[in-house]
Formats: sequence, C-alpha cells, structure tokens
Amino acid sequence: MIRDKKLVRRRFFAKLLGTLVVGATPAFSQKLQISVSIQLDSGTAGTIPADELSGVKKDVDNSPSAEAMKAFTPNGRAIPIIYIIVGILSIPVVWNTIREMLRRDHYGGVIIDLRNKNVVIRHDRSIAAEMILVIREDGSVQNFLVSTFSEDVLKKMVVGRLR
Repeated sequence: MIRDKKLVRRRFFAKLLGTLVVGATPAFSQKLQISVSIQLDSGTAGTIPADELSGVKKDVDNSPSAEAMKAFTPNGRAIPIIYIIVGILSIPVVWNTIREMLRRDHYGGVIIDLRNKNVVIRHDRSIAAEMILVIREDGSVQNFLVSTFSEDVLKKMVVGRLR
C-alpha cells in the first residue's frame, strides 16, 4: 500500500510537471521574426542554420554591388560567391549574421535599411568597417559602433516597425 502511494504521488508530480512544461513551452519558444533581404558572401551565408534557410529564397547576386564586393576581396583569398537571401529569419539569426558580416571588415560597415517591407541589410565600403548605419522608416539615419549595437537594439528597432 505504501509503495502504491509513492507511485501515485510520483505519477501526479510527473503529470503536473509535464503540464507546466508543456503549457509554458509556446511562450518560451516564440521567436520574433522579421522579413529581410540580406546581401552577403558565401562564408557568412554558411553560418545561417539550415532550418532557418528552409523558408527563404537564396540566389546568387550578380549585381554591380556584388561585383564591387568581390573586387575588395583580399589577395590570397578565394573570390566569394555573393548571395541575396530574402525571407523571414529570427532576430537571433539576423543578429548573428550581422556580427559575421562585421568580421569581414574588407567589405566595410553594415547598413540596415528599415524603410522597405523587407529589412535590407548589406555591406557598404563608404562607412567604416566597425560601423553600423541604420536608416529608419522615416529616413532618419543613426550610426552605431559595433560595441554599442546589440541584439536587443536590433529587437527594439524591429518591434518598433511592427507597431
């Protein structure tokens, strides 16, 4: 009899814990996502998780800006393939992609343009490699150093667009 009470108690707590965990899962796993258009090299594109790429369009970019990026590839490195990725990505993936883009300082800084339906993210050699230039929906421009721009800053900008 005592053994059965322990078993019943264990099952009760297991069910209770399972209900709490399952009930809380949607709130914790809900990801903030944005629609983006990102111009990046093959090395940076390779850092985006495959499950995030499943719903996006990834095309080789042969535009003049892509050719300009290739021209600034340092000597001794293979000429990269430049891609345009268009689709919906989670904020953490977009943030990690921006950080990876900033590591490739030979392409210059990063521009984040919030004026379009898709957030446009690209390199630009006219700004310093450690800079992020954000063009807001109203056309105003804000500069950030890499050290002052974070995933939280990106998230606040995106949440502001969704309102």
